[in-house]
Amino acid sequence: MVKIVCMSDTHGRHHGLIVPDGNILVHCGDFSARGTELELMGFLGWFALLPHPHKVFIAGNHDEALSRGYEYEWLYGPQKVHYLCDSGVEILGLKFWGTPWVPPSAGRFILPVDARREKFALIPGDVDVLITHGPPRGFLDQSRNGMHWGCEVLQESLTGGTLRPKLWMFGHIHGGYGELDVASRTKLVNCAVMPDYGDGEASGNLNGVRVVELD
Repeated sequence: MVKIVCMSDTHGRHHGLIVPDGNILVHCGDFSARGTELELMGFLGWFALLPHPHKVFIAGNHDEALSRGYEYEWLYGPQKVHYLCDSGVEILGLKFWGTPWVPPSAGRFILPVDARREKFALIPGDVDVLITHGPPRGFLDQSRNGMHWGCEVLQESLTGGTLRPKLWMFGHIHGGYGELDVASRTKLVNCAVMPDYGDGEASGNLNGVRVVELD
């Protein structure tokens, strides 16, 4: 059994989190509030020092520093931290793939529908654990006003059976926090730590870091 600890959308508030133990730690993007290089350095310093043996993260639309093409591997390589951007890694027998792209919104890593379709076509069919910044449309993607904000391309891949990972983690839509099993084949997890805007932010309340166990 592999214990995967997952979080997303910490927006600079990672130091206040209680992070459970596990084999693999995953961050699904938006560790930044303003997208600065200083925030990136601070996040990586914190992330690399956590005790989990393996760590994986992707960018989110607020992580502007990662969109500039800098090479940060020297910061985290020795600590078994993997940055995935349309790329994968195998850890403890599980095949991971990470991709940051979301529909047009504020920030970076946004693409129109046809370009997203090209990026998501790179996802291997045998992936075990998929990490995207945003959710598929209609799945854990509602804001507190009831609107669905997920990606229609990812929805097509999920409902059409093109993507069948054991575990699919994301954030981006803070109000969609939670878990959902789809057709007994895929567990979806929205692990956004920051609550939906206006729902707990002023009081400092954060959603809990989630833990999933995989065979």
